[in-house]
Amino acid sequence: MFADITFIIEKDGTIGNLSVNNWVNDAVDDKFKKDLITKALTTLKENYNHWNPGKYKGNIARTETTLRVNFE
Repeated sequence: MFADITFIIEKDGTIGNLSVNNWVNDAVDDKFKKDLITKALTTLKENYNHWNPGKYKGNIARTETTLRVNFE
């Protein structure tokens, strides 16, 4: 099972506006699904909050990206 999480990488490299775009595996109940998504979002914010910002024509720019998180 996995979830696709979309977020904005700000000009300073921090992330924001996290949202789940896609969830694959309907075999789990809603509480378990919510717990997994909450854990993934919290882990991204706390442990992976510094990214290289995007560049456009040599200027640093805000960018949107999607990260696939696999749950095992």
